[in-house]
Amino acid sequence: MPVEAGLPEALHETVYDLRYSDDLHVFVLDSSSPLWAEQMAWLEATSATSDATWKVIGMHHSPFRPGIQGYANNPERGDFHRERQDMFLEAARAADIDLILAGHNHSYTRASVGEDVGPGIPDQGARALLGTPRDVEMVVVVSISGAMSGTMTPDRFTQNERKFGDDIALERWANNTPTYQVVNVDADRLSYTSHLGTSEVYDAFTLEKSVDGTAQLTNGEAAFGDTRRFENTGPYRDKDQLR
Repeated sequence: MPVEAGLPEALHETVYDLRYSDDLHVFVLDSSSPLWAEQMAWLEATSATSDATWKVIGMHHSPFRPGIQGYANNPERGDFHRERQDMFLEAARAADIDLILAGHNHSYTRASVGEDVGPGIPDQGARALLGTPRDVEMVVVVSISGAMSGTMTPDRFTQNERKFGDDIALERWANNTPTYQVVNVDADRLSYTSHLGTSEVYDAFTLEKSVDGTAQLTNGEAAFGDTRRFENTGPYRDKDQLR
């Protein structure tokens, strides 16, 4: 992996950027590292020199709970998640990040961040929002392709989002649903689809970037289907049962 000489050696090959194309710049972070402030400074400095239309972050932990083992439950650390979340949101906004792709939570969530994102989509979908563009700062996707032991609900999401406050809207969520994501970038248009293992599309949206850098999100029809939960997706089998 690329080595960023300006970062501490402990972050070499785990934190780096990739200019995927003229339109797309990817920044990879190490959310398992305690060296968080160093990464945020690097993200702001590196992104400042990028002229890519779209900027994407990839990391393991969700930015809603960007903690690491051994630190998150240590009372001497105080509100560890909040501390890291504060730094992340400030850096991501300064870097003009458009899309964040993360995992760890063992549930699927997709949320929009911005001052005018609205209340989000209720459980079964507000069809009045279908096809209506809305200005957003960035989109956060948390997904997993393996065993789905986690449980996500809108209430639990609200408990975790903390610093994002009223500037965030939950658009789509699922439990017991491994997915894979396809992202297509073409100049000022970014298209996203989230697929089940059967290839059926469970979630979809597009982002359109204007000349002033504002991004508008439009939900696809797949975003308004029935919400997948443990109780309507069949019995859960953990990884040991699947060996």
